[in-house]
Amino acid sequence: TPTWTLVADVSAPTEPGGKKLSATCIQIIDNYAYVSWHWNGEATDYAGLLEVYNISNPTTPLIVSSLWSTDIDFNHLFVEDSEVAPAQRRLWSVGSRNIYSSSLATPAWMGEFTLTNYIFTMNTFEETDLPSYSGNTVIKYNNSLLLTSAKSNGALTNYDLATDSLSTLIQDERMRHLDIDGNKMIALQQDDNNSVMYVFSLPNPDFNNLSSIDVGPINPNDGKNVAHLDGNKAYVATGTDGLKVFDINTMSNTPVSTFDVTSGLTNGVSTDNDYVYVANGAGGLYILDKSDLSLVGNYKYNGSANYVDSKNDYIFVANGTGGLKIIRKD
Repeated sequence: TPTWTLVADVSAPTEPGGKKLSATCIQIIDNYAYVSWHWNGEATDYAGLLEVYNISNPTTPLIVSSLWSTDIDFNHLFVEDSEVAPAQRRLWSVGSRNIYSSSLATPAWMGEFTLTNYIFTMNTFEETDLPSYSGNTVIKYNNSLLLTSAKSNGALTNYDLATDSLSTLIQDERMRHLDIDGNKMIALQQDDNNSVMYVFSLPNPDFNNLSSIDVGPINPNDGKNVAHLDGNKAYVATGTDGLKVFDINTMSNTPVSTFDVTSGLTNGVSTDNDYVYVANGAGGLYILDKSDLSLVGNYKYNGSANYVDSKNDYIFVANGTGGLKIIRKD
């Protein structure tokens, strides 16, 4: 059994009033990490940050570019992958924006940013008004963006990058998270008692005849709740009910395995060939054996483990107001 060592600890930045921001999402592409932050204050509090780190040496991550906002909460991001030259790469982020300082009709928001050689181009972006109060997930598929937004009038939407037009695919309250792996896509919808996970076949997903798995309760209703697809297994972070793993081939409502934690809320999950990494809020990062979800290790730091991504022998944890943690497998 390997051990893991904390090799880098990036402190959380603060908004102009001195309140710490909370790390919300991480995406790793090649030797760069893209990180989003928001101010986890009251509903009327807005502030956020997008950052690009050079992680060619993960023990000393270097910030190469950042973009601040005093009226946007950045909840999630997606960056074009390594097939797109870094000289002109796009980054999309979703979250919430103060409607009183923008032209938006609703707080839910999506912005498109341009990165030139990993550097944000000026401080400008193109924005799109999303339905509901909060944009939760954005991913790129073919020449479109697929997005989720939550609470009243929440939806799974499609943004056509060729025509700059937004259309609704599924009108459903509290759409949470999206993920794609191979020829499948999953979309998680949160409900206090009866949450569902929609399963779609690619490349031509059918949004009119929906196939879904009942995943049971997901609480609290304002949690992170990532759904991660790895082959035929979907790993669902259900908050107070821990981690549930479903087989999307059989489409059974009964989990093939579960992991219950004694503290914190199960917010995020990532996998590699051997391990499952669970971001469990105040309970920290849980490392599980992928074969049977047995506990291998628990690493707890100040803050709340909200999101996790893994690359090679390193684990990157968005640890809320505790900042960004990088852990190495020894």
